[in-house]
Amino acid sequence: MEGEQTELPIEPGTVRERYRDFAAEIERRETSLQSDVPIEEPYGVSEPLYRLSERWDQSEKSLRTTSVLNVYHHSSDPADLQALEPVLLGLDATINVLDDIIDTRQLEPDEKLDLTITTAFSNAYALGNIPPRHLSDVLQRYYEYLVKLFQIPRVEERLLEQFTHAETRRERLKTAEEIYAYRSMDMTIFAQIPAQILDLEAENADRLISDLKSYRARRLLFKDLADTKRDLRDHDETPVLALLQNSADPHRIREFLLELVGSFPYSATGRDHYADSLRTLERRPADLTATIERRIREVKTDAI
Repeated sequence: MEGEQTELPIEPGTVRERYRDFAAEIERRETSLQSDVPIEEPYGVSEPLYRLSERWDQSEKSLRTTSVLNVYHHSSDPADLQALEPVLLGLDATINVLDDIIDTRQLEPDEKLDLTITTAFSNAYALGNIPPRHLSDVLQRYYEYLVKLFQIPRVEERLLEQFTHAETRRERLKTAEEIYAYRSMDMTIFAQIPAQILDLEAENADRLISDLKSYRARRLLFKDLADTKRDLRDHDETPVLALLQNSADPHRIREFLLELVGSFPYSATGRDHYADSLRTLERRPADLTATIERRIREVKTDAI
């Protein structure tokens, strides 16, 4: 059912609160240094950490950690998951900031400093909480992940060009699948780390990783639908925006999007245990057709 909601075992607010605890710890360290710093008011290094938490509160930035914890909740000890939270949250914050740096054409000096602060502290928060016996293996995966992550803008640019010049619906659908499949790889490290630290069997780990990447692809698609007005303003091309700009038929767009979502299914085991949680986190519109109709009107109006 469209827009169906379910109660989450681990609520996003609980996850965000853990990061605020980290920001509060940094704030305490900041306060204790005042006597050692030869200025009246030291720079508030905890402030950008709190601001990122606020952006998570307002759903302005991705919080991959919540979906990962809800999936692993069904096969893991709560204490083990709690120990993993700093690792996932620290990486989440780091990747979000890198995304801001890439997407922002010009950064003011204060913005640059704040983003650097958030990256430095969050990366340390993540890496400092990895169990020592897993650190080397996690770092190898992290290096591989970062190499792939920084390919996303160029890959997306090439595939979007293919998408806009596709001559058939089948070709357009296949290219859209490639776009969201590649974009979803930003979830990989978040899915891999718990599997590795919790010593899951390879088959179970592969299933969980695959389901989380499917979730991420679906979430990105619905996020693109929600953000069309902003993307149009910022000249950020997406398959969803291209569809809205080139068709006035909401039912055709809806069928295309539903078929695209269907390209990223959850496993049978996932459907039995945690798919309801993932569907809630996807944030699929309650009425997809009505949402598409509104987005078409917005796009047409802003184009005038």
